[in-house]
Amino acid sequence: PLPNNLVIQDDAATEGGITVTWEDNSGVGTALATDKLGLLVMSEGEVRVLQGVNITRDAEAANILLPFGAGIVAQVYVFFQSVEHGTYSIDKHTTVNVS
Repeated sequence: PLPNNLVIQDDAATEGGITVTWEDNSGVGTALATDKLGLLVMSEGEVRVLQGVNITRDAEAANILLPFGAGIVAQVYVFFQSVEHGTYSIDKHTTVNVS
């Protein structure tokens, strides 16, 4: 399942970046501490699934540099993937004004 209190917002300290925070819900349903954070982002007609994001559910936070640069509006979809089971959580979508 998707963690509680999942927040996706602009990272004011990093140009072109976002911050994602959540509560670790490992042990709830099929959620494992080793589940990987996944992101699909869209902006100005481009769609990207971000590769190489090695952030796990138990980290409770991630700073992500988007591939579009600063001064854009991004549609951000966040989810978790179980490496062990090959399954995915539902996603959360947020529109972010990226500075």
